[in-house]
Amino acid sequence: MVSEEQQIIINRFMERVHGRKPDTTASNPNHEGREGHWLEDQMDVEHDADNAPDLLGYEMKNNTQ
Repeated sequence: MVSEEQQIIINRFMERVHGRKPDTTASNPNHEGREGHWLEDQMDVEHDADNAPDLLGYEMKNNTQ
């Protein structure tokens, strides 16, 4: 069973991110974190390099290398 906060995050992800490829054409091509910034933008999270929770008590990570 998921919490209310988890369900909000899941819904937001499914509506805004799932099935899409990051469009980083407006980003600095030399910035390694541009895909992470795209994800933060889609999820309405401010850009940061902190490992503290970003969204409703959870830290967001993307699957880039």
